[in-house]
Amino acid sequence: LNDPTLADDVRQVLRTLASMEKPVAARNGRWFTVRIMPYRTMDDRIDGVVITFADITVSKTLEARLRVGQAGPAKDPAVPSVPPAKTAPRAPRDRPRTTAAKTPQRIRKP
Repeated sequence: LNDPTLADDVRQVLRTLASMEKPVAARNGRWFTVRIMPYRTMDDRIDGVVITFADITVSKTLEARLRVGQAGPAKDPAVPSVPPAKTAPRAPRDRPRTTAAKTPQRIRKP
């Protein structure tokens, strides 16, 4: 991870006993939410910290794409590109869309 302040953050959590959460970039271009929480023992003593890492690369990539107006892959080299989701082909805009459902028929009176 590219987080030179991790040790300072751990000391702050131990000093204040308040949890901390922040996004951090990894050296390989991935992003993680780092959460640091005080570790409490069964007899309610603080005996260190618990650090969790949640991968948020996909949400960071989508956020970057939204920032550039969805003009294609993210321009930020720290954010890896995610291939677009596969979708069904679209009908040309000049043709009406059709569905498998039948259109209602008018019933004529005899």
